[in-house]
Amino acid sequence: GDANLYKLSKLYLILGRTDDAIALLQALPSPSHEASLLLAQSLVKKGLIEQATELFDSIVVSCGTGRSPTGAAAALQGARLKLAQAHPDFMGIAAQLKNLVMQKNFEGEPLYLEAALDYVDLMAKQNPGKKIELLQKTKSDFAEKVDLLSKDYHAARALSPRKDRLYQGYIKLMDAEIFTAQADMDVQNQKELRAQAKDL
Repeated sequence: GDANLYKLSKLYLILGRTDDAIALLQALPSPSHEASLLLAQSLVKKGLIEQATELFDSIVVSCGTGRSPTGAAAALQGARLKLAQAHPDFMGIAAQLKNLVMQKNFEGEPLYLEAALDYVDLMAKQNPGKKIELLQKTKSDFAEKVDLLSKDYHAARALSPRKDRLYQGYIKLMDAEIFTAQADMDVQNQKELRAQAKDL
């Protein structure tokens, strides 16, 4: 069945047989979201960027939400592909990343943390002076436990120590980026701030 063909195409990719994987995935009569995601990733490997971008977008639409790990992966990878193109629509990509971050759930991490950092980088390119503020807001958005979505997120953290260590690592990375950005602005305390960033 389709499930076995999906597994076989994953094996082909591991073996470096990208063309065989693509042929197999394209032949599936009603591919799952996961199979479509694998096909889009395979198309990227072959350098078929336009086809891959369209497929990532269609997965996001058909998943209907960025709360599914597959939909989230398609949204993040699609945004990164668009950003690498010759004339990217910065605001459109920023909106896609921000929308994804707002749908965060712990099961899909580190996709949402990655999307948040991509969003900060993208917005800071437009306005470097805002980087510290953006990082601090991102950190507090992930830490808050006010609404139902955030409460669920932190309840899931408590149940998954291994993945929680991953989350803590990303929060430390944000702290290090904050110190680095502060060092760029504060010549007087630059050395100390850079040292704090390096420690983290």
